[in-house]
Amino acid sequence: MNQEDIIIKKCFTCIFDMEMPFVNLTEQILGDGDEKQQYMIQLIMKNLNNSSLRKSVIDENSVLMQIFPEREDQLEPFANEIADQIHTLMQEKSTDIPMGSGVFLWLFCEDREYIGFFKLNYQNKFVDMIDANGQEKWVLNTKIIPNISQKITELFFIDLQNRTVQISSAKHYIENEKSNYLAEMILQLAVEHSEEEVVKVYQDAIVDTIKECYEEKAPEKIMEYKKVVADAVMDTGELDIDRISQEVFEDKKEAVTICKEKIEEKSIQVKPIEVSEKLEKKLLKKQKIVTSNGIEILIPIDYLKDKSIFEYQQFEDGTISIHIKDSVKKLL
Repeated sequence: MNQEDIIIKKCFTCIFDMEMPFVNLTEQILGDGDEKQQYMIQLIMKNLNNSSLRKSVIDENSVLMQIFPEREDQLEPFANEIADQIHTLMQEKSTDIPMGSGVFLWLFCEDREYIGFFKLNYQNKFVDMIDANGQEKWVLNTKIIPNISQKITELFFIDLQNRTVQISSAKHYIENEKSNYLAEMILQLAVEHSEEEVVKVYQDAIVDTIKECYEEKAPEKIMEYKKVVADAVMDTGELDIDRISQEVFEDKKEAVTICKEKIEEKSIQVKPIEVSEKLEKKLLKKQKIVTSNGIEILIPIDYLKDKSIFEYQQFEDGTISIHIKDSVKKLL
């Protein structure tokens, strides 16, 4: 996804402030290439199709469908309704939802139209200024918009073509109970686990099974598993944990059952998942090994199983010894 792929057709902003009696929606006119437009585009690029977002499909009989906008000129009433619900929740319930600015976008990206929402929680930062007496002083500004490098924890995207939703998983206290208020109370969605959550469960289950079943040979087996994952993703574009576990545990079939049980304990289904472009880069990147004294070594995935380069040994205290043989030129 490039900046040129993104067109913002409509933009509305608002303030979520506990001291304000209502939320006031304002349309923003974004100039071509101006700083505000660039900020919005960077928000989209950083978050759209992010593997940490959970997914859902809008139910045809849901409350959300009653306000669902079909055209961009219907974004304002939709945004008003969502903003008012969030503001009312913050005011009338005992919550820890932070104050901030809301952004609603109607956008076009890679041949698809989306509604995007971001809640930009305020940052508390000092501003250096000169007062009326010409004296320098620091003033704490409690309503600073986060910069683009900071993580946005409350957001959603609605694909207007297939009515699927990507939504953040952040939880806040609502009347002493933690809730993903955007998904559960505002959009009222039944959400699936995010790609990132599923992959972590898969990986943890494989690694824990290896440690349990292979003991002193576990370090070498873990490196073998990482190579198998990289090859599978490159071949199929999928993370098929069933296929991967069958290959990794080919020499110890009982480990396949143990691994599957560990995954099911986390209420995750064992099924192939399509790997996004961002996750693929993460899975195929070089393996980083950090030594006890802080030295970091980056190793290409292809070399992890090469016994002419690496030799692994695990000790009783859980530490691993990695012997890098005289193959420096090959590594470079």
